[in-house]
Amino acid sequence: HMLSVVLYLWKITKWFFYVVKRLGDAGLEHTVEVLPGGTRVWINKEHRFGTDALLLLSFCQVQPRWAACDLGAGCGILLLGLVDKGLRGPAAGVELAPAGVALLAGAAAENGLANVEAVIGDVKAYRPGRQYDIVIANPPYFSAGPPPPGPQPAAARHDHTATLAEFCRGSATV
Repeated sequence: HMLSVVLYLWKITKWFFYVVKRLGDAGLEHTVEVLPGGTRVWINKEHRFGTDALLLLSFCQVQPRWAACDLGAGCGILLLGLVDKGLRGPAAGVELAPAGVALLAGAAAENGLANVEAVIGDVKAYRPGRQYDIVIANPPYFSAGPPPPGPQPAAARHDHTATLAEFCRGSATV
């Protein structure tokens, strides 16, 4: 199975494409990364993804009609990765940071994904009006130690805004 993970990561790396753009009047600078299936993901200095997100995606399988929810979506890499793997059902990315939500919304619009909804919300309080077939998250995984510089990288890696237990409780309600 490790070989398939390595091949998947190689394929993604091969297809990454970077373009700096501006998002309308909001002035949200971002870079575009293109996944193997052609799905475009918007990132910036504060909202990006690492190898851990790509490894998590490599283990996820979806059915086209499933409904999906990404808790703590950030720029939406996990949700957009599921779309890249064939998800066509309703999809919601829940993120606390407005800039992350804007990146996901912009990427969804650019990709023509009417099924993807970018939601400003806290994973501890999110209560959707529907059930999901798959809930995915890459929660903060450090509870101690020095956080990386900057508020968004610190929130993404340290559990100051939501702990792993809170992510688990949140996923049980969607």
